[in-house]
Amino acid sequence: MQRRDFLKYSVALGVASALPLWSRAVFAAERPTLPIPDLLTTDARNRIQLTIGAGQSTFGGKTATTWAITAICWGRR
Repeated sequence: MQRRDFLKYSVALGVASALPLWSRAVFAAERPTLPIPDLLTTDARNRIQLTIGAGQSTFGGKTATTWAITAICWGRR
């Protein structure tokens, strides 16, 4: 390996390894603040009632059926 090639590849490797450090600030988009659900508490009989429901999610133009457990605890009301 020639000295110039070694230096060139070393610099390229250094820049590539530093990419995750500075790319977060450069490529980060505004993200919505996610709601924090209320704390689940038990009832008088020391139980938590769970409900299961179907929903729809769209990603990349495709719609799929999704399932959720206790939608209230995930912030949907």
